[in-house]
Amino acid sequence: MARFNAAFTRIKIMFSRIRGLISCQSNTQTIAPTLSPPSSGH
Repeated sequence: MARFNAAFTRIKIMFSRIRGLISCQSNTQTIAPTLSPPSSGH
């Protein structure tokens, strides 16, 4: 049961992280440069 709990919390954290990224992307495009690979401009 403990193992399942740990996996569940890990999945929940991953989902919240992804949801935050998506919401940030839809609201502002400031996170796009960090997600894309570093260009020669950096």
